[in-house]
Amino acid sequence: QSSIYYDRDNTNFYLDPAFNTMPYSAAFAGPAGFFGAGVGQIVLNSAGTYYGNISNPSSQVWALGYSPGGTNIGTPVLSWNTSGNVGIGTTGPGYPLVIKKDGAVSSGNWYDIAQFRDSSANKGVDLGYDNTSQTGIVAAGSASAANNLAFWTYNGSAWGERMRIDTTGNVGIGTTGPGAKLQVNGDVYFSNSGTNDSTF
Repeated sequence: QSSIYYDRDNTNFYLDPAFNTMPYSAAFAGPAGFFGAGVGQIVLNSAGTYYGNISNPSSQVWALGYSPGGTNIGTPVLSWNTSGNVGIGTTGPGYPLVIKKDGAVSSGNWYDIAQFRDSSANKGVDLGYDNTSQTGIVAAGSASAANNLAFWTYNGSAWGERMRIDTTGNVGIGTTGPGAKLQVNGDVYFSNSGTNDSTF
């Protein structure tokens, strides 16, 4: 196992005391990093145009990013803090996972922010928003196959499906195959402020 050592003038770092350098040239850039004076960072240089960067943008926060020049972190991509919170597109995640990033066009006004799918990309869930209004979108993810969106809950002893929106837009409660816009298998209770209540 190797340890990382800095040289005396902080211009390079090494994998062991014999001064075997990293495969990529590396320089310590600070204190005037992208995130403000007094912040140190490590810039990893490759043969390409962009430089990778590990930075400490603020107290108890670390970030990974890249820049075309290598002198600053430029664009932070991923950050984390001592609370265990992770941020994408932000260096101040206040919750376990925070994504602050414009989505990519999926279909029409639907912009996708996150995809949770299997290896075929035909089973899963997508999260996004309508780019023309203040409307969030939860979608059954699929690259090509028709899909359904199901809602499951735990009743204390077993998990089970409770409601489904099928590929045609029909909604089923207590059934996985709704044959109309709304199909309910079981009793339905309607109430009008406690008067004229009805059960079907």
